[in-house]
Amino acid sequence: MSSEEYTLRQVAEIITGTTDPAVISRVSRQVRHWTAEDIVPTLGGKHGGSGVHRRYDANAVRRAAITLELVRYGITITSLEPFDEYLDDIADHPKWEKAVSGGENVFLSYSIECVEDGNTPIGLGTRDEADPLRLVEAQTEEDYGRGLIEVKNYASTLVINLTKLFARLDL
Repeated sequence: MSSEEYTLRQVAEIITGTTDPAVISRVSRQVRHWTAEDIVPTLGGKHGGSGVHRRYDANAVRRAAITLELVRYGITITSLEPFDEYLDDIADHPKWEKAVSGGENVFLSYSIECVEDGNTPIGLGTRDEADPLRLVEAQTEEDYGRGLIEVKNYASTLVINLTKLFARLDL
């Protein structure tokens, strides 16, 4: 794992794959917000201040990339509470390391439960099999989509291939 430190601007460039000033400005504001909400931790304090730049490690960049991916599909961070605790928990999971190393495809699934008055995002918890947001490891490329991820209790499930997402970051 990389011990390199990244500035806010570098994080925005890495997770978007662009240097377009408008995109970087927008995503930098989002990352600042996620930092304030403790979703994307900094090295040191989360308030940079005048002349003091926020610094992020590689796992913080990965967390920002996951959050951006969820936000891209309309998931709000308020519906993800306590997302920061969940990300702390999965960062210590062996499957996280497999996703970082690129050794195996590891998927993060986020499910939305169908209830009488509409579809509601499920709150987050631990990594138990019944959790709506969890890590799932495919044994082969063909495993995904063939019952590996149990979604019968949910209206919708968003699945992120963490291995490919992390590889795209090139950390």
